[in-house]
Amino acid sequence: MVSKTLKEIEELLPNSIFVRMHHSHVVNLNHVERYQRGAGGVLVLDNGDHVNVSRSKKNDFLNSI
Repeated sequence: MVSKTLKEIEELLPNSIFVRMHHSHVVNLNHVERYQRGAGGVLVLDNGDHVNVSRSKKNDFLNSI
């Protein structure tokens, strides 16, 4: 259990590897298999999980790859 907000944890992580995709998701770019386009889009991770990308974070993600 962690008593910090995701924003506080995000600030501790290196920006070159970890990117905020949604209000509840920070993703390690080293584990992204592919990006499926859409309004915001969806990331498919190497473990098979899918993470929605918010519309407001889409450009941040595309600029980081």
